Amino acid sequence: MRKKNRSLFLLLLFLFMILTQYRFFQSIDENIVLAVEKLREERFDFFMHNMTKIGSFYITFFLTVIFFIFFVMKGKKREGFFLFINFLGVRFLNQCLKQLFLRERPNFHPLIEVGEYSFPSGHTMNSTAIYGLIAYFFVQHQYANKKWVIFLFSVLIFLIGFSRVYLGVHYVSDVLAGFLAGSFWILFIITILVKVRQK
Repeated sequence: MRKKNRSLFLLLLFLFMILTQYRFFQSIDENIVLAVEKLREERFDFFMHNMTKIGSFYITFFLTVIFFIFFVMKGKKREGFFLFINFLGVRFLNQCLKQLFLRERPNFHPLIEVGEYSFPSGHTMNSTAIYGLIAYFFVQHQYANKKWVIFLFSVLIFLIGFSRVYLGVHYVSDVLAGFLAGSFWILFIITILVKVRQK
C-alpha cells in the first residue's frame, strides 16, 4: 500500500471518527440500536453471544497461538511472528483510540455487562486485524481456496461486529470505526511485512 494511499485512508478514518461525535450522528446511532433491539429473540441471543465470544481477548489470543504453531510447522516463522505483533499492536491502538475519544457505551437495554469506552469497537477492530491477517496468509500461501477464505472470514468479522450492536454494547458507528481502524492496521502490518521480505 503506497504511502499516499495510507495517508488518505488514515485521514478518512479520523474524519469519520470526528463526525460521529456530533449529536446528529449520535441520534442516528441511538435509533439504530433501539431498532436492532426489536429483532431480539432467544435463539438469536444465544447465537450473538457466541459470535461476540469469537472476538474476545481469550479466543483471539488462543487462535493466534494456534496459527502461530501452524505457520511455524509449515516453515513460516516470520508469519507466526507477525501474528503476535499484529495481535498486540491492534489491541494497543484500540485502547489509545478509546482513551482519545472517551465515548460512553449505549445504555438502553444491554444483554451483557462490559466496561471501558465504546469508540471504536474493540471486538470489531481486533477481529478485523487478527482474522484478516490470518486470511491474508492463507490466501497468500494458497492453503485454501481464495474466494472461500475471503467470504468466510468476511462473514465472521461482520457477524462479530453486528453482535456488538445486537447485544446493546456498541453503536453502529463504533463498529464501522472498528472495521476501518482494523483494516488500516492490517494494511500497515502487511506493508511492514512486505518491506521485511524485500531485505
